[in-house]
Amino acid sequence: MNNEDIIERINDLLWDYVVNYVETADDAKTKLSDIAAENNFPHYNPDCGKPIEKLVIQDSEDFTVIDYEIAEDNIVVSFEMIFIALVTPNGDGEVYHIEGTAVGTLTVPSAENFDYEKYDFDSHLSEHYDIIKNIDLNFEDVEYMGE
Repeated sequence: MNNEDIIERINDLLWDYVVNYVETADDAKTKLSDIAAENNFPHYNPDCGKPIEKLVIQDSEDFTVIDYEIAEDNIVVSFEMIFIALVTPNGDGEVYHIEGTAVGTLTVPSAENFDYEKYDFDSHLSEHYDIIKNIDLNFEDVEYMGE
């Protein structure tokens, strides 16, 4: 199995991982709250302490692998994912929708360093999150869509 086949085979795993990361990682929530504050999203209070209490991706159009490269014993994958999320800022009880694009890179083992053929990447995706390392995530085109 070559590295291109691996990327195709684990595409759903990568997508699921990025969705989970956006929903749960404090640094992702902080980046989104900074964007909300910079753009004066209604009902957003930038001084509320914890940036975002809850974030749930309601829809994700597609997870697109833009490119990949081999770096040492790993595959560094560049991606983008368009999403719509339901956001609850901490402290004010309001809920609003945002849309945007998550862009970044993440790392998985190369074909020579991991036996991808012995794993089922079609179900129980969270069981395989541990092969993904070094995610670098940013957001583009984030817009307030209303309550």
